Amino acid sequence: MKILEGRELAAEILALFDQPGKLRCAVAFWGPDLAKLARGREAEVVLDISMGGTSRNALKAFGLRRKKLPDPSSKVTVLDGMHAKIFLGEKLAIIGSANASRNALGNKENPPALSEAGVVVDRELDPVAYGRVEEIYKGYLERSLPVTTRDWERAVRASGNPAARDYAVPSGPAPASILRALLDRPEDFGRVSFIFADDEVDAEERAEANAAYVKEVGQEPKNARRSLVCMLDDDPDTDAKLRGAFHVINYWFTRPVGIYAYHDIVRIEHADATVSYFGRRGWPKIREELGMPRVTKDEAWRQDLAVAEDIAASEGQEPTDRFVVLTSDELFEHMERSHEGD
Repeated sequence: MKILEGRELAAEILALFDQPGKLRCAVAFWGPDLAKLARGREAEVVLDISMGGTSRNALKAFGLRRKKLPDPSSKVTVLDGMHAKIFLGEKLAIIGSANASRNALGNKENPPALSEAGVVVDRELDPVAYGRVEEIYKGYLERSLPVTTRDWERAVRASGNPAARDYAVPSGPAPASILRALLDRPEDFGRVSFIFADDEVDAEERAEANAAYVKEVGQEPKNARRSLVCMLDDDPDTDAKLRGAFHVINYWFTRPVGIYAYHDIVRIEHADATVSYFGRRGWPKIREELGMPRVTKDEAWRQDLAVAEDIAASEGQEPTDRFVVLTSDELFEHMERSHEGD
């Protein structure tokens, strides 16, 4: 029996994923990276959904799809309230504090971001202890159930628990990248929506939007310290993403430093079935609320430009005519899938 911590424990657990033979895991929370590894290993997995540590992205990484649940071919089952962390190979059993996430286990490029400890039991050297761990695992498995559509709906879109995420908890100064901050701390972005666009509003359209605002509100937008965020054809899906947002962050590629942040969003209807959205600009206020008080627009723009352009291009719209609107949940899912290489 060995008692390990930190990198040594993480290396021992990850080694199980590389070894041949049966792999069984009763681990409460899973990040997508480790879920993908488990799927590739055809591992048998018991996990928890009720505590919010296993996200829909992790379920997708296991190969599950909502429309095909329950999936009789899947080796993933659910046991609400199970908080164990057991990794059971054919030669070793590991039981400890580490969830199946990159934050807990790291990878070849990055060490674990969290401090974990655990016990490694060698089946040959200590068959009694190994048998006891196996017995506990079997008890969890027998009480677990296949993943259903109800489980899918209960699973969070993005885990708020750092121990279940695949992105390291940042140390030192906060990064200048807003998109990186979203990956590290999705729970802090709540009702933030993002626009990635280079579909420029011309002077005539801007004047039309201002006139519609005056007609509906009874004053010029500048009197309420509001500026035009965007103008587009009326669309219920886009409307829900923008009107329901506390903050809107724009990446507008036709500007030298095309990053803008708005709050207090209002929707204005036009006579020709188009709509415009106005908001109060507030970069200092918004970056403070997002935990990035010292980040300048120029720094954020330089850090995020390449990723933001990739996101805009992902919708397949023509260059110079792109307009992509995503909630923070949708953006997190998009970036996490890109990170996984799916």
